[in-house]
Amino acid sequence: MANSHELDKTISELKYQVTKFKSISEVYSEISTMRADLIKLSEQSNTNVEKIKNVTDKFENKLAVYEELFIEFSKESKSFQRELEQHLASKLEKHNSDIQVEIRNEGSQIQRGFENALNLNFNNFQTKIQEAFSKQGRQIYLLKLLTIAVTFLCIGLGLKLFIYK
Repeated sequence: MANSHELDKTISELKYQVTKFKSISEVYSEISTMRADLIKLSEQSNTNVEKIKNVTDKFENKLAVYEELFIEFSKESKSFQRELEQHLASKLEKHNSDIQVEIRNEGSQIQRGFENALNLNFNNFQTKIQEAFSKQGRQIYLLKLLTIAVTFLCIGLGLKLFIYK
């Protein structure tokens, strides 16, 4: 019976060991699955890292190209701005000189207009003065004739009075 008891004990121990082994086997199976998943994730990660590196390289290349384009655009923009400023300055100077010429022309025209108006007024005034002098000259002539006539009358009357007295 001792053997049977030992056999029961050994069987119980074997059952316990089998249960333990099953647990260990399950844990090992889970670890193997996790290991496979980790290997797969690691491979995917490596692939993704390579893809990210490729994308980063492309991005850096594009960024370098864009930087060069931006620098070139900036230079062209500054050049265009200088040309535009020069063009505007020359246009403003041209317009300024055109305006000065126009002002001089207008000043000359105004001066000529004043001269013409003054000449016309002076001519009109001179004509009126000449007409007035002409009238006064005729009146003076008439007065001379009248004075001569009166003088002859006075002399004639004086002689008549002298002779008849």
